[in-house]
This record gives sequence, structure tokens and C-alpha cells, in this order.
Amino acid sequence: MLLSTHNMEEAAHLCDRLVIINQGKILAEGEPDELVERYVGKAAMELHITEEVRGKRPRTLSTHFQNDSTDRFDLSEAIPEGTKVVYRPANLEDVFLRLTGRGLIE
Repeated sequence: MLLSTHNMEEAAHLCDRLVIINQGKILAEGEPDELVERYVGKAAMELHITEEVRGKRPRTLSTHFQNDSTDRFDLSEAIPEGTKVVYRPANLEDVFLRLTGRGLIE
């Protein structure tokens, strides 16, 4: 069965193998978990900046880790006040963003 979708969560749950295509070019193929680990690692940290910085409201910033260690960085003095830090498992949307340089809604 072939499924075409832009919903990465749906693809991760329904597909045994994936092909990520952008602008008609195949960027990656493999099992969902394998693609996540290969391209972004196991964990992600997002910084959600809620206050205005230099007249702009920055988008969410994220970084990825190769392991899912519970050891977390203390960012309390390194990030602007009002920033929310979220740790989460890496996913296929992270892979798409890494491979294409853009989000799914752009």
C-alpha cells in the first residue's frame, strides 16, 4: 500500500518505510525510527521565546541530541527571560526540517 501524506505523525505511525520527497527529489528513505536517529538523534530541545527581542518575536529554536539522556543543561543564565525550554523525543518533523531547511507549513 502506498500512502502520501504531509502529516509526519501519521506517517510515523502507519508506515513501515518512508520516502521523504521535497520539490520532486528523494531526500531520504528508510524506517521512521531509523530516519529520526540517522538525521536528528533521539532527543530535541526547543526554546520558545515569548517576549520581544530586538523588536522581533523569534520563532522556536531547536537543537537535537544523539542520546536521550536525562542530564539536562542548565540554561537559566544563558537564555532570555520569558523563554520556555521544552525537552522532547525527536520526530519525523525534525527530520523534514533538517533535510529541507523549512517547516511543513512554509
